[in-house]
Amino acid sequence: MPDPRLKMIVAGDLANNKELHELMLKAHEVLRVVLGPAGTPTTAEWSLLPPDEKGRRAIGLALSEMNQRVEIKFAPDELNNPRKRLDRALADLKSTQS
Repeated sequence: MPDPRLKMIVAGDLANNKELHELMLKAHEVLRVVLGPAGTPTTAEWSLLPPDEKGRRAIGLALSEMNQRVEIKFAPDELNNPRKRLDRALADLKSTQS
């Protein structure tokens, strides 16, 4: 059953890339835990970003709540242990609200 506090949007070709999609799903679960049971309703929009000048792919995450938004970019290997970056992104999101 989907978590009503955390809406997930998967944009673009990310759903078609099995390996990156699986990493994103694991990171999304970490995000759900970081938000905690009393978190403010949040939207997480995940996307596969265009390759950089060296051909490397990255995954974008846009977090939004209460008309505020922060965006972060992950290299695929960063999704194996995303907790610190997710904590920081949520803190940044909260700070934009004050």
